[in-house]
Amino acid sequence: MKTNQTKENVSMKYIAPLAYSRPEYNEFELKYKKSNSIEELQKVVRDFIDKNDIMSNEWEGGQIYDLETNQLIGFIAYNGKFFTKEEGCKYGLK
Repeated sequence: MKTNQTKENVSMKYIAPLAYSRPEYNEFELKYKKSNSIEELQKVVRDFIDKNDIMSNEWEGGQIYDLETNQLIGFIAYNGKFFTKEEGCKYGLK
């Protein structure tokens, strides 16, 4: 039986949106990054923030989803720190 899944979809464990908005300039960007490692996603988040000169109040991404279950498992904050779902909700991450 054939499947439509690509090798990337099968092998990757996590997905995170990388997003920011600047309403005053009508500017918004959204990308998705897949990875097998939360540590790699932390680096990707900080690189994305630095490359786009994003301020903390503009950062809207960093939610980490498990690709197998499609469940939210945690957050990567603006500073690159990983928080579990429970910790993130406690600190107001969304």
